[in-house]
Amino acid sequence: MIKGSTISKAYSKAVKDVELISVSQDKRSFYKELIDNITETTESGTVLIHLLNENSSQATLIAECNIFFDDLKRFLTIDSTEHTIWSPIRENRIKVFRNLVSNEKVGEKIKSLGKSAALGVPIANEKSESIGCIWVLDNNNSVTTPQYIELRELLLETAKKIAWKEENDKNTEGLH
Repeated sequence: MIKGSTISKAYSKAVKDVELISVSQDKRSFYKELIDNITETTESGTVLIHLLNENSSQATLIAECNIFFDDLKRFLTIDSTEHTIWSPIRENRIKVFRNLVSNEKVGEKIKSLGKSAALGVPIANEKSESIGCIWVLDNNNSVTTPQYIELRELLLETAKKIAWKEENDKNTEGLH
């Protein structure tokens, strides 16, 4: 298992060789391997997973490997019963990502946390359009930092609102 800040060194070469990652099966397994190899640090720290837009100033989604992991999974899994996870193929999930990217408050909070070891991996939708990057950050104070807790709540709240709106819009289309 890769621990703590060594994550960026371990994957830096692989990332340099990738320009834009599509959601083909081999690339999905690349993401799964990346995430499967992230674990808690041996110290008190944790590893954070961020999905950010390309200039990394605004956040799309964030996950901490323990207390927030299930929430990330809910957005990235195609179906809870399927094995092909970590690919945001469904259009509504892609819209959720794009809408979160435009949330400036989230982006500001991400920047306020600071970055130590960081790894960016480009990610694309099924049309090969770039929808951002997965960033892995090592932040030793993430669990106890009030700003992190606030950010986590903000992301959850925003994501739920967007997901509800997408579902509501879909259900009311036939009524007009």
